[in-house]
Order: sequence, then C-alpha cells, then structure tokens
Amino acid sequence: MDLEDWRQEQYLSVAVKNNNTDLAQLFLDYGVNINAQDPSGEPPLYLAAGESPLSMVKFLIDRGGDVNVRTARGLTPLYGASLKSRPDVVEYLLSKGADVSIASDARNWSPLECAFDYPTVLTLLVTKARPPPDYHREAEYCDTHCTALFLAARYNKIECVKLLLKHGDPDLEFTPSSDIEELDLAKGFTPLAIASLYSGDTLAVLLEYGADLGAKDRDGFTPLNYSIGTTDSSLVRRLVNAGANLETTDNWGGDANLWHRRRGTPLEAACHNQYYNDSVVVRYLVEQRGVDINGPGSYASSALGQAFLTGGGTLITYLLTNGGSINTTDGNGLPSWFNICYRRDNALEIFDKILAHYEAVEFSASLRGKDRMSRTILHCAAHAGHLGLVERLAELEPKLIDGRDADGWSALHWAARMFCARGLRDEVLMQSYEEKAEVIRFLARKGCPGLEERVPGGERTWNVLEIAEYHGAPDVVIGAFRDMMEEKKVQVKSTKVLSKQYPDEWSCNGCNSLIQGNDSGFGVAF
Repeated sequence: MDLEDWRQEQYLSVAVKNNNTDLAQLFLDYGVNINAQDPSGEPPLYLAAGESPLSMVKFLIDRGGDVNVRTARGLTPLYGASLKSRPDVVEYLLSKGADVSIASDARNWSPLECAFDYPTVLTLLVTKARPPPDYHREAEYCDTHCTALFLAARYNKIECVKLLLKHGDPDLEFTPSSDIEELDLAKGFTPLAIASLYSGDTLAVLLEYGADLGAKDRDGFTPLNYSIGTTDSSLVRRLVNAGANLETTDNWGGDANLWHRRRGTPLEAACHNQYYNDSVVVRYLVEQRGVDINGPGSYASSALGQAFLTGGGTLITYLLTNGGSINTTDGNGLPSWFNICYRRDNALEIFDKILAHYEAVEFSASLRGKDRMSRTILHCAAHAGHLGLVERLAELEPKLIDGRDADGWSALHWAARMFCARGLRDEVLMQSYEEKAEVIRFLARKGCPGLEERVPGGERTWNVLEIAEYHGAPDVVIGAFRDMMEEKKVQVKSTKVLSKQYPDEWSCNGCNSLIQGNDSGFGVAF
C-alpha cells in the first residue's frame, strides 16, 4: 500500500482494524503514540473496543493504552464497546478502570445511555462500574433531555428497566423538557406515563418500584389518561387496580371519565380502538366502573358516535342493549347514529341492527332528528356519498328529501361537498366519487331541491356547481350535477371559485369535510 502521505497514527489504526498484532507491535516499537488520534479523530483503543477482538484490546492496554482515552468527539473505548454491545470488551475495560461517567461532547451521552437497550452490557455497567453510574444524569435525545430509565421505558426494554431499577437509584419521576420524538406528546411524561402507552410489562415493573400513579404532565394528564387510548386493555386494568384515581382532573377540569374536550372519555377512546369486536375495555368501563354510555364525549364525537363510525356490530349491539341511545349527541349536537353514514363499510348492516332494536314509532322520530346545524341524517348520507343508505332513508321517510339545514342547504348541496373522516388508527376514510355521482342523480330524480338554488356560505352565496368546484370535486361528480341540470332543464350560471386543499388532508371533525380555502380565507371547512 502507498504510505507516502500517511501519518504514523494512521498506520497503527490500519493494523488494529485488521487485527494484526505483529504490525501494531512494529509501529509501537517504532515510536507511534498509542493514544494519539488518527486522521478521523479516533485513537487505536477506541477502534479496537468497537471492532477488534478482545485480544487486541488487551494488547493495546498492556502496551500503555489509556483506558479512558477520548476521540475528537469525546467518546471513550467504554462508550464504543457499549454502543456496539460488546459485553466481553465492556467487562475487561471496567476491570481496568474505565470510567462510566465520561460523556460525549455532543448530546452528553455516557455508556449508560448507549446501553439502554442492551441488557447484557447494561448489567455489567450497573454492577461492575466503579464508581457506579449516575442514574439521574440527562442525555440529549431529539429535542429534549432523557435518562437511561426513560429511554428504556419508552422503547419497552423491560430487562433494562428492571436492571436500572434493581441496581441503581433511578429517577422514577423524571420528566423531559419537550417532545422525546416529533410524533410523541411526551412533554412532562414520566417513565410510567410512557409505559402506559406502550407496555404492560414495563408498566408493572415501574409500579412495583413505586412510580407515582398521579404524576401529571404539563397538561395535567396522568398515565391513566393516556392508557385509555391504547389497544391494550391490560394497561387500563393495571393502572386502575393499582389505585389510579379516576377523579383526578386535568388542566381543563376533566377527569378520567371526561378526558378533556379534544380527546374525549375513556369509553370513547375504547370504542375508537375496537378491533375484531374486542370489547374488553368497553365492558370493563361499563360493567365494573359504571361509566355512562350516553355521557358527554369530546367536542366532535361521543362514545356511541365513535362506535357507529368505526365499531363492529357486536360492540354497537352491546352498547344499545346496555342503555345506549342512538340520539345521544356530541358537542356539535350530532345524533350518534348519524355517524353510520361515514363508516368505511357495513353501514347498511348497522342501520338494520338499529332498525331491529327500536320500535317503529321511536325509530321514525329518530329519523327526523337534526344536529345543531339542522342537518338530517339524509344530509350526512348524501355528503358521505352512500347510495344504499340514501335510498333506504328516502324509502323510510320521504319527507327527508325536502329537508334543509339552518342555512337552507338541501341534501344536494351537501352532496357537493367532499367528505373526509377519520377511522381506526386515524386513517382517512374517503368516499367513492362514482357512488357520490349516483347519489346526486338519485336525489335530483326524487325531487330534492337545490339544483338551481343559491345558498349562503361564508361571505357569499353558492350553487351546487360552485360548491363542488370549490371543494375540488372530480369531473364525475360535477358531471352528475350537469347531467341532472340538463335532464331537469335547469340553467345555472356558475363562477369558477379557486381554492386549495390544505396539506395532509386536513379535515373538519365537526362536519367531516376536507379543509379548503384561499389566500383570504385560510382553512375554511366550507
């Protein structure tokens, strides 16, 4: 190899990387500084600790290598061995006096944080390091500061959590200053709060060691508040059985049975997370905790409303037979059963379950129900573009065809708006535009008003074509309106109204419409 432009330290580094003890011996005998950094800023012992066999590590230390030598970034051999999960090297370095407290220049990470997900290495650090690690030390992680225990709890490293609790004196109530990750609402979380989102096993261990059940984050939420939004029913049960206070209030005055107006109640969250008709959490809350099925929910939904939107037939039947009412409303006054219009599937099947559950007179009264905007269920079905449901509603209650909301909008006007709702795991539930076009034709042929009428919205009035164009309706929907206007011999003058859809399919939870707008009216759901 061409050594002409190489520094002496680089020769030694190559020998170490190739596990060539004889060559390393030659360079050291020649006078190469064993603790000097190579051009990449790394001394030989650091390289060996992370990559070479233990024999090379021993050789370098025997030849005078500093066990705590640092790289240009402030990393020690113990750091490198811990980061690469090399327990034999870690144990040897500790036996030679490696200091577990030395942290990196950037982010302040020590070997302890490096090993938060390596139980074998962590065992050595917590049992053999002298002096022992500082379990309260904080390292930078993303945009915040975290302890090793917090990291282990966040990523469900149960063995590491046990080790830190058993051998150290970790700060059970440590809270990061800001988000641990961009997608995590972790500001002010304790390790117990993090575990309440991700792991029942970690949760149980933290509770065993006395973690505070009532510890609150910056919004006043306790671990119980967050556990009710998960799919793991054991998390809720563990916290409640351990003594979590259901009546502790958050910063908005809501307790665990009315968990503030944005996120809703535990029962609402449990209904949101139904998979394969798994109603364990729902049954627990209703039968053992006495939660009111018809109680208030979040601003844009209720427990029953969420069940009608995303729940299975078994869940809905259970709620109705245990006192649930289809007329329970959310913060917008929307009767809960109107949400079947926005289901991804099985809407007619759920509709038939409701029909079978109620007497004809009572059901007929519910058909005529309205929300706070005076929308009927037909407005919602037309908006969602559910042809089968629109046909069934028109058959059962023909007067719905003539219904108008508080602004005079008919079902046809609402059909011109583009629907968007959120289902399980918050995936977007979109509509079939071809089916929406058939809904428009059906309503127009049934005599639904609205083909030529202008209705108020914002600071102007609109006809159905303008509404559809503003909401970015595809040609098949606009074409259906034009076909019906031609068939009904209706002439309408429309003005092209420019708008833009906002990123990531923003939607209004109140009316289940895509957010549209323009430069003078940012984010108008209309």
